[in-house]
Amino acid sequence: MDYQQQQQQNEEAFRKGVQIMRPDLYVLMQQLDQSGVDFTILLQVIYALERIANGTKYGNVTIYVENGTVTFVRGEESKKLNTSVLKPSLTNNS
Repeated sequence: MDYQQQQQQNEEAFRKGVQIMRPDLYVLMQQLDQSGVDFTILLQVIYALERIANGTKYGNVTIYVENGTVTFVRGEESKKLNTSVLKPSLTNNS
């Protein structure tokens, strides 16, 4: 068996192991392989989501793409208020 065949067998065994132990990672691996998307972009999205989850727990993640290049991954935390824009009247005018 030559080096290339051994490498292919090792990769297949690794993928099967990941599929059994971490099916979530297996799906990500497949999608990354099929799409060709650079995994470092996903890492930055995960980091931004983690910061929001560990902070206020509200926010959004925006990915800026310019001419086929990701220029920014921006995670913004938000504070949930559920407050009316106008102050309620202190007297009831009914």
